[in-house]
Amino acid sequence: YYRVAEPWLNKARIVAGQNPDAPPPPARFAGLNVQFVEQQPQPSFWLKRAELSGELHWQQWQASFAGSLSDVADRPELLGAPSRMELGAVAQGGGELQLALTLDRRQPALTVSAQVKARAIGFSDLALSENPALALQIKQGKLDLDIDVQQRAEHSELTTALQMQDLQLQMSSNSKERFAQELVAELSKTTAFDLQMQWRKDAEGEQRSVHSSLDDIAKAAFKRVLS
Repeated sequence: YYRVAEPWLNKARIVAGQNPDAPPPPARFAGLNVQFVEQQPQPSFWLKRAELSGELHWQQWQASFAGSLSDVADRPELLGAPSRMELGAVAQGGGELQLALTLDRRQPALTVSAQVKARAIGFSDLALSENPALALQIKQGKLDLDIDVQQRAEHSELTTALQMQDLQLQMSSNSKERFAQELVAELSKTTAFDLQMQWRKDAEGEQRSVHSSLDDIAKAAFKRVLS
């Protein structure tokens, strides 16, 4: 009976706007898989928390680090907290490094807070200047470093404090001027120096300030020339 009635049923389906080639409906109580369109689909990438570990290499400095990473997603509006990363590293031969980073993308204006602290990081063969008039290279030394970064709305701020100590400097100058020679003499006695830098930008404009003990070394050399 169905074979005889099938052509007429197909015509009725076409008139009703149905596809005559569609598979027949499942038998009663057989069940049917139905997928509804999600109103708020989950993100394709969403990391709630992860533990991190590994190795760091810089110059001859090698360290193992451990930390955590949390609340990272490709849909910031679904995050319940800012994204955070915290790392701590300890070197095999001494020295340590700490990193803390917070990113809040839940608001239209990105908010960033980052801090880096390094203590007694050993390094070697670092060229500060390759100019023949005053070539300066650090053969070895230790580094202390503090970096603080803040970003919110229209306000940005960077503060850096750097100190190098236990230095072994190698310097030379092809200049015959007395100031260059006095500067080389002053630097040859230097075993440590520091650098402080601050940069700020807001609605009122941009401000910068830099101070280094190398400036004081240069001043001492200049005074000896004038004396």
